[in-house]
Amino acid sequence: MSPPSGYATGPIHRVNGQRKIGILLLFFTLFNIHHQIQQQIQIGLYIVLMASVRLGYYYYFLHFLTPIT
Repeated sequence: MSPPSGYATGPIHRVNGQRKIGILLLFFTLFNIHHQIQQQIQIGLYIVLMASVRLGYYYYFLHFLTPIT
């Protein structure tokens, strides 16, 4: 009896299937790493923005608190 069509019929088909799965996993991993790096960059930019705003407020208030000489 021959195996039904659509099933892996030997080692060559099995290797091809594993290679496709490996390529898909590689793409998914690279995409996931890229997404995480993008997220970290966004968080870093947000922290820098908040720190600069805070420093701006401090400078603004200190400017008015210092006596005019």
